[in-house]
Amino acid sequence: IYLFPAMMDLIVGSVFFITSVRYSESNASPLTVTGMMATWALVYSLSSLAAGRAVNSSNAAKLIIVSGVTTVFISACYILVPDLDAQYLWISLTGLASAFFFVPFQVFMKSVERGEDGSVVRSTSLYTFSWSTGMACGPFISGYVWPAYGWQYCYVLNMVLGAVVTLGVWRLSRRSAESPGVDRGIGLHVQADEYSKMPDLVRLGWLAAGVGCISVAILRSLFPVKAALLDILKTDQGLILAILSFTQAFVGLAFCRSKFWMYKPLPVALFSLSGL
Repeated sequence: IYLFPAMMDLIVGSVFFITSVRYSESNASPLTVTGMMATWALVYSLSSLAAGRAVNSSNAAKLIIVSGVTTVFISACYILVPDLDAQYLWISLTGLASAFFFVPFQVFMKSVERGEDGSVVRSTSLYTFSWSTGMACGPFISGYVWPAYGWQYCYVLNMVLGAVVTLGVWRLSRRSAESPGVDRGIGLHVQADEYSKMPDLVRLGWLAAGVGCISVAILRSLFPVKAALLDILKTDQGLILAILSFTQAFVGLAFCRSKFWMYKPLPVALFSLSGL
């Protein structure tokens, strides 16, 4: 099941890379280039709030399927209406489709994984590894496909991936409905006992994650502008952006069996220092 967010974020990562590089090569202002990701993020954030109100365990798979079909359509729009003036519209719709994938997916993931031993730490680790790997593969693959065949073929690949996600989730939801698992909840009960006396650090987590996301967004959105000034090859641009997300993916995976480091100040401070 973790292949699906990887494929969807491969699409998003590819869109970020292609749109920002196309704008950079057209000598657009840095504000215009960085505004692409900001526009996606704004639409994604607002749409996530709407999706959170709409989703439940019974309609999560249906919303994901609609998102997959919409993603295929939007990917075709990037090819059929390639004008730079239209890119802001398409990336806004990409943000809408992304939100109605990732929010329902977390509900869908819970229903598919019911009855399996584990904890939220394990699920978060695997989920982080999944979407980060997809975000890394987007620019990495596009960096090679674009010079060889043209940027349009990157969107053809996105169309294929969107179709695979749609069919895969549809098939998985049918199989899950046909053979429901027994919810033993062993891992969840054990974890509840382990963390029952730990402090509530959710606001600190939001703050730390927000600062980290701002830093990564600045790097990811502004880098193509500098790359255009330095005449860095598209393959190298894709590789540099891929390293960023691949590192995030494997660090997240390394925490799969972790327990309490996230409640200790020193590890969190060290990660912040590494960012500096």
